[in-house]
Amino acid sequence: MQKEETGGKSVSEVVKNIIFSRPSILDCIKMDVINFSMVADLIAPEVEKEIGKKVNRDAIKMAVIRTREEVKKSESNKFEESIIKIIQNSKLELKNEISLITLDVHMAKEKLSKIIEVFDKSRFVQITQGVGSITITSDSDTYKELKNYFDPKEIKEEINEQSAILLISPREIVNTPGVVSFIVDSLFREGVNITQIVSCYTDTILIVNREDALRAYSVLEKLILKFRKNQTE
Repeated sequence: MQKEETGGKSVSEVVKNIIFSRPSILDCIKMDVINFSMVADLIAPEVEKEIGKKVNRDAIKMAVIRTREEVKKSESNKFEESIIKIIQNSKLELKNEISLITLDVHMAKEKLSKIIEVFDKSRFVQITQGVGSITITSDSDTYKELKNYFDPKEIKEEINEQSAILLISPREIVNTPGVVSFIVDSLFREGVNITQIVSCYTDTILIVNREDALRAYSVLEKLILKFRKNQTE
């Protein structure tokens, strides 16, 4: 087994890490629609950069084949059917005119009572707390009112012209790995950037640019309908 002289990494280890970081290659391996020699040629420059020297293509090819066997035995494959079932039983909602405002966590907590009062009149609101900041995602009217409680210097960031896509799923999503990853990957393949993603029990909330909202909604709707159609056939 070929080892890197300085770091001690094997070709197999490097190849495996590369493949698991490339969803498109990983999908092809799972579906058995892959040419091992072509994959070896494709990732060879990256493998050699990681190893630090030239690597025989046959060694890379054999590492790809070994990775394929590992992928086939992976626990993640066991959840694929569950993921499909959850998505086909999910529902979508789209909310436009969404804005995000990020505040210092201490400053936000000082004015928490006033913020909560605004929420009572809100049609959509979501709070995400990080280490030193709080992001409030809300409808534009709520956002405008919230801004009145803060000095511009207290606001870390504002993002407007957003939309919220809500994926409302069955209870099983809580204990099933990979559902959110599957959704995000589907949008990534269509070039949709996700400004923010939040999970709230059975709801998955995706914040996207308003210009991408209809395309993102369509991607997820087609996915749901496709899986429902496959269920009835």
